[in-house]
Amino acid sequence: MLDQTEIHRKAVSDEVKERREAVEQLEYDFVDLHDKEQAWEDLYRLTRDEDSSVRWLSAHALGSAFGLVPDSYKDRAWQDLHRLIQNKSGDVQSGAASAVGSAFSSILDSYKDQAWQDLIQLAQNEDSGVRRHAASAVGLAFSSIPNSCRDQAWKVLHRLTMDRDRYVREFAASAVGSASSSIPSGYRNQAWQDLHRLIRDENSDVRRGAASAIGSAFSSLPDGYKSHAWQDMILLIRDENSDVRWRVAEALGSDFISVPDDYKDRAWQDLIRLMQDKDGDMQWLAASAISPAFHSVPDGYKDQAWEDLIQLTQDEDSEVRRHATTAISSAFSLVPDGYKTQAWQDMHRLTQDEDIYVRFWVASAIGSDFISVPDDYKDQAWHDLRRLTEDEDSFVRSGVAIAVGSIFSLVPDGYRNQAWQDLIRLTQDEDRDVRRLAAVEVGSAFSSVHNSYKDQAWQDLHRLTQDESSDVRSHAASAVGSAFGSLPYGYKNQAWQDLHRLTKDEDSSLRWDVVSAVGSVFSSISDDYKDQAWQKLIWFMQDEYTDVDVQCRVAEVIGSVFNSVPDIYEDQAWQDLYRFTQEDDRWIRILVNYSLGKVSILKAIEAEDENDFKNGLKNALIFFEKSNRKEFCSNPARFCHPFYRSFYTITFEKEKVEDEIQKYLTEAKSASEGSKNKEQLLEAVENLASALTEAHKAMDFSAMKSDLNTYRQYCDRAADLIGDAAEDAPGAARVLRRGLPIIDQRIKELLEEVKKKSEIICEAADLPESELGCRIVQHAATALATDKPLILEREIDHILNDLDRWSHTIKDENEKGYVQGIIFDAKNGDARGKASSIRVLLGRLLTFSEDRGEEMPKYDIKDSIIQIAEGNGNVQEMDSSVNSRKVETESGDVNVTHGATVTEGPTLEKHRIDQKKRTAIEIFADVAVHVLVYTVLHYYLEELMPIIAPILVFSALIILLLIIRNAKSR
Repeated sequence: MLDQTEIHRKAVSDEVKERREAVEQLEYDFVDLHDKEQAWEDLYRLTRDEDSSVRWLSAHALGSAFGLVPDSYKDRAWQDLHRLIQNKSGDVQSGAASAVGSAFSSILDSYKDQAWQDLIQLAQNEDSGVRRHAASAVGLAFSSIPNSCRDQAWKVLHRLTMDRDRYVREFAASAVGSASSSIPSGYRNQAWQDLHRLIRDENSDVRRGAASAIGSAFSSLPDGYKSHAWQDMILLIRDENSDVRWRVAEALGSDFISVPDDYKDRAWQDLIRLMQDKDGDMQWLAASAISPAFHSVPDGYKDQAWEDLIQLTQDEDSEVRRHATTAISSAFSLVPDGYKTQAWQDMHRLTQDEDIYVRFWVASAIGSDFISVPDDYKDQAWHDLRRLTEDEDSFVRSGVAIAVGSIFSLVPDGYRNQAWQDLIRLTQDEDRDVRRLAAVEVGSAFSSVHNSYKDQAWQDLHRLTQDESSDVRSHAASAVGSAFGSLPYGYKNQAWQDLHRLTKDEDSSLRWDVVSAVGSVFSSISDDYKDQAWQKLIWFMQDEYTDVDVQCRVAEVIGSVFNSVPDIYEDQAWQDLYRFTQEDDRWIRILVNYSLGKVSILKAIEAEDENDFKNGLKNALIFFEKSNRKEFCSNPARFCHPFYRSFYTITFEKEKVEDEIQKYLTEAKSASEGSKNKEQLLEAVENLASALTEAHKAMDFSAMKSDLNTYRQYCDRAADLIGDAAEDAPGAARVLRRGLPIIDQRIKELLEEVKKKSEIICEAADLPESELGCRIVQHAATALATDKPLILEREIDHILNDLDRWSHTIKDENEKGYVQGIIFDAKNGDARGKASSIRVLLGRLLTFSEDRGEEMPKYDIKDSIIQIAEGNGNVQEMDSSVNSRKVETESGDVNVTHGATVTEGPTLEKHRIDQKKRTAIEIFADVAVHVLVYTVLHYYLEELMPIIAPILVFSALIILLLIIRNAKSR
């Protein structure tokens, strides 16, 4: 546990080593220390240490600590920081410069002018080390510098780019990139000229800094300079320094979208030439840039761009072919429809390439983009994959295992049982990697196995949890987690017992996957087992043999399942989670605080009044602030914390809205830097910024909570992309694509149906639900009119909430339970699944009133499938299980979301025939039972029969009447 007394002892120790340790702990653990004033005093004292490294480290640490000291102490803290700048020690001044840059946005407004003057003084210091850190500080602070000082700030930075010291120039180049979006427009041309000069600097460190800066600043450059900037990057990618080359390669892909359209053809050809370079590293660099760049190639040029890639797959150099295939794997879905057939023929040919890496990447591409294969060629695509499952090379088979799992729901019906057999065969492969990857995909595919085959499928999965290989058992645990929501009800207890057994597996390497699986199934397991599951998670956190990675995963899982903890355990669960905020490992503390922040957001959304809602948000911000640590680049809190803080400010303070949104944009974009998924994250940032604008308009408390819940789900999905997941990892394209919502044609079609049905309800003035129908019309119209995915999802959530309130007016308890179950499951799904469920619910609403002469909808439940007879000759089927996997068909008629499946079922006539048979059987049973009872009693109690016989006749008639009544209501 974190011990501040021990840290203080080290801070005053005679041992230099202990004092350094104290500085490190004070810097990184400051947010979790109880007595922050004492912690600040210890840090400030250490700036006067006799050891120069301790002085520098402690001065630097004050910057990250400054924003965390209580507001009442900030005046004193600033005076301490200001005094350090006057210190005669270069080490202390360097650290102070870094501290002021980090702390600038938290410095009280009354001291900002003074802080800026201090930075100017440090930028002119004769010590190059001080100037270097001052340059970096100016870049960090630039967006927070008062507008009246911005011109002067740029001139200081401009002068530092010409400094005689190479390290100062390097730091100044990076600072120009950091400040690019805040540089006054009148100086942006000069900023470009500085970067243009620095990329030709004789020193490679300076060129590296300039390369990073151009990548960051590219979108902010004047259009007239972008073509020149692109040529500079092409020049730099051939730099002798490998760090420079890699920095530029990252920028080429992400910045291609900002290249002027009339120059994109030329820019694309530059990338193609780099792919043909004889240097293997250069090919890799170009391939990494081409994949994201293809997205931004103008549609009219995409067919030619595809041809360019295909030409490279025929290159005599196998390395060129491999890298080209890597690019193709992410480009296929973007090829224009009119060119798809030719593109598929190219892919088909590559499945037979002699190079195993080419075959691997083509298999991955088919798995990622099977839905984009022309319908006439889907059978051929499946046969290609089937052939590759028997490839002689295990590397290829491992890629195919992932591909088969990816497309399982899209495999033509006639081949699906065979596809399952292929997956099972791959779980028995001689190669361990193939077996473990196939085991994972078994779980992904399970929800799409035909119901008649699920018993056998479960037995296959159950067997894998007992495999002799720990890798296979580990991935089988993941598979159980994925498949749990689709298991027949009778097997769910066994599935939980399998997972519980694996938590005690002798091989501790299983724990990460097992913990993740427990998190996946937690909301779906019986309440009888939830306490057992929770205690097992807590045990993992406390067990001395559990490694830190697993404990970190537990911290994440606990936050995600907290809302499913039974009410009687909720207080204890909160205490369990809060206790881990004092763990020694700071990464565990960060994730626990992040989980507490997410739980607090949920508590705010469930609040009954606005004051509790506000306090819940405040608590969440405290936890998010503790978890928002910049030294961990993949920290999800860095993405979500700025949004929730801005949401709170805009909702409850309603001042300086535009300034707050700009502040959010700056911080969130900074959090996206360095992520492989930067392009998607930046799109998410813009969508959340739009949400902040909408939040400013929200007046109704219920709408405010509903909106926040939509934004919460979106923010969580976006934050999952903050990590540096390698884009060339198997299955990465599939994971990224499902991360964020999109507006596709099927969603629009579903919403059109929703709007039409709700208009009918709205126009029926004599219908009690008329007002509800009118509200749904408004929400559907707003959703159809927007091009912003987050706004669309918000409006869909409003409709679900309206339907949820309506469901409480249904008098029949069975029907109410079914409808509320559909709504509950739909809320956990994606936009398309939600829209599908709404369509079905409106069909049910349209047939709700018997007074309108229409039949009541009929419900029948079997395992986890609810059948709803809509009264129009159709039967809708809905999977009521939770955590089901999404299934999409080309037509969109089948949509399985996290528990809301909508399919076109058999006809109502067949349903009626089944009900007639059931009624006949019930009548026969009633008569038979009473005749049997009469016969037995007559034999033993003949003298009492004059009394008993009328009772039996009356009983038989009552039961007969109940049977007839139930038959009519079915």
